[in-house]
Amino acid sequence: MSIELSLERIAKALENITETFSSAVFIPKVTPTVTIEKPVATPVPAAPVPTPVPVAAIPTPPVAVPTAGVSAPVVAPVTPVIDPSCPITDAKSLMDFLMTSFKSNPTLGAKIQDVLQSVGCKAVNEVQPQHYRAVYDGVTSIFAGN
Repeated sequence: MSIELSLERIAKALENITETFSSAVFIPKVTPTVTIEKPVATPVPAAPVPTPVPVAAIPTPPVAVPTAGVSAPVVAPVTPVIDPSCPITDAKSLMDFLMTSFKSNPTLGAKIQDVLQSVGCKAVNEVQPQHYRAVYDGVTSIFAGN
């Protein structure tokens, strides 16, 4: 079957559909309205209320009352000690230092990773402020040797 023949058949079918719809008389569909009366509810007698079963009292644990004048020792929060002579003071300066070091000699990147692992970190963002000096000294010694 050729494309021309298929197109001719489609055109003929469209003409037939157009003739059918133009000559057809449409009757609007009317939906009937039905009213349903609501049944009257019959009263249901109330169920008797069950009598409560007595429950044994649960003993409460004694509460420790602090005596006057005696207080527990308060532990101050631990703040990391940062070496004031270290040029690395925060995460941004750490990242800047490491990036500058890496860019100066990219072949030593693995050794920078070794320095991070020596302070117990796998990534730069894990380095804590108390380790800034160790990282600085480690990376400086790598690049000073090369």
